[in-house]
Amino acid sequence: MEEKEFVVDKFDCLPARNLKVSYFHGATSQPLCGLTIGQMLEQAAREKPDHVVFSLPEFNQSLTFSELLKKANELAKGFLALGMRRGDLIFCYRLCDQHFFIVYIACALLGLMFTNPFIFTPNDVFLKRLLAKAQPAMLIADVGRDSNVRSLLEQLQENNYTTDTNNFTGFNTLKSVVTVRSLKLQGIPTIDDVIKKGQSIQDNTLMAAKQRVSPDDCVNILATSGSTGDTKMVCLSQYAVVNFSIICVARRAQGKQEVMGYINPVNDDVMASLGTIEMISQWRVGSVGIVFPQCVNFSNSCMVPLLQSIQDYRITRPGAYPFQILNMVNSPEFEEYDTSSLRGVTLVAQAISPETRLKLLELFPETVVAFGQSECLSIACTSPGNMGKDMRTVGYPLAHHEVKVVGESGQTLPVEEMGEIWVRGPCQFLRYLNDDERTREVLDSNGWVHSGDVGKMNSQGYITLIGRKADCIRYKYQGDVIYPGHIEKLFMEFEKVKEAKVVGVQYGDEDGESICLCVVPKPGISLEETELKTYCVDKLISRDRPRYYFIMDSFPLTGARQKVATEKLKETIKAKFADSTSDIS
Repeated sequence: MEEKEFVVDKFDCLPARNLKVSYFHGATSQPLCGLTIGQMLEQAAREKPDHVVFSLPEFNQSLTFSELLKKANELAKGFLALGMRRGDLIFCYRLCDQHFFIVYIACALLGLMFTNPFIFTPNDVFLKRLLAKAQPAMLIADVGRDSNVRSLLEQLQENNYTTDTNNFTGFNTLKSVVTVRSLKLQGIPTIDDVIKKGQSIQDNTLMAAKQRVSPDDCVNILATSGSTGDTKMVCLSQYAVVNFSIICVARRAQGKQEVMGYINPVNDDVMASLGTIEMISQWRVGSVGIVFPQCVNFSNSCMVPLLQSIQDYRITRPGAYPFQILNMVNSPEFEEYDTSSLRGVTLVAQAISPETRLKLLELFPETVVAFGQSECLSIACTSPGNMGKDMRTVGYPLAHHEVKVVGESGQTLPVEEMGEIWVRGPCQFLRYLNDDERTREVLDSNGWVHSGDVGKMNSQGYITLIGRKADCIRYKYQGDVIYPGHIEKLFMEFEKVKEAKVVGVQYGDEDGESICLCVVPKPGISLEETELKTYCVDKLISRDRPRYYFIMDSFPLTGARQKVATEKLKETIKAKFADSTSDIS
């Protein structure tokens, strides 16, 4: 029987053939894009000025390409009037309406850096911590009813402002505080005030500032905590986010028009910012981004407005994380709404069992699994219609990317051998903000990003993830290094298990670490430790079988993307060991 032809978008690349070593280069005849975000938007505004690119039904707002460019130009003039210069950082707090897009694009037009991080509670404490870490030139805040943050702004303006140095004590680079809505605080302007101030700036001054912008300028800073909870601020260039948008969309959409549904920026700092450039980059096919109401975070309490939005606006792909998608399809309301417009979902940032992949693939045929991280936005992705080929991989590398699997000495390994995944390509980060030492640990002198993920590559370039290098277990008996990924995947396939996480913890005076399996049962399911032991006895070699078993109601989570907080989980297990009044066997 003749094999079906593998079809890809013209901006994409094909899988490899008969690789011998674990190195893949996503060669393609299409060049990378050298435009800045501003140049790409100007092109879209000329060709399709009246196309609505973003819609925010909650606020009865929409933006066409021409409106977005006009409003961003006006605000950019205001930034210039306030003394902002190329390379300055604009820190945004809880921008939730059209101002998010306008501020972001205004920053891009001038070569300013933009960040709109997810803020954890207590908001004022976390905000102050991030401001100290980022050292921005301007803070733009939509305070709403947050009295604690309002008080923080009052302190910044009234108590800490030093006129002789034109900055704020404790934040040596902070020159301006701006609010979206008036707080009636003396000296704190609104965005409208800034725009009015910008009317004094001539068009040729703005044009000169825009012409100085380079695709290599940092435009977006993502605040990520990973699984450690330690916030890293990842600097991304205009070149990286523009080409990520083109390359990633080419793989998942294959030239089709999309109606994307995005989580409101107050609930996530990644989807909306990357989605902004995705929608602009797709101006030729006329895609549109719909911003979900602020109440929508895919929890059970917000299913009605979420599903209503999908039904009303015929959304084809929601920008959401796997746990959020699963909450949606498992909710009792899911069958009550017309979600037939959904063609696919993108499974990224969290491990998904083959069983769950298959379920989602049956519901949404254009579903893809993607592998990336803040430091390198795109590494690999499956192709729509071909994900079912191997349910255990995260696909093959994207166009223009080099990916290899290396051993302890950095040597490229033969295919099917396990090692760390390194990547080099157009979508990688520039640096960690104000942290050169950490940057050198991840980005080497040859331009390779050391992902910290352990995996293997097959002869076609498809990558199977094993786990995080930092999560490896130094086994106490033979001194072997064990990666927990394959153990977790095995237990995720057990019919009674909803979530599984394996960590290494030293117990008492034992040498080395023991394998500890933590599981969360499926709702309403009774699960005993003996069942877990019996399940794995003939599926894992004795070395890889867990020594200790913990059945939990839930795992500690961290970050907006709700990753398992590994260190907190280890502390929980250590506490259980300490509290044990009998010998744990």
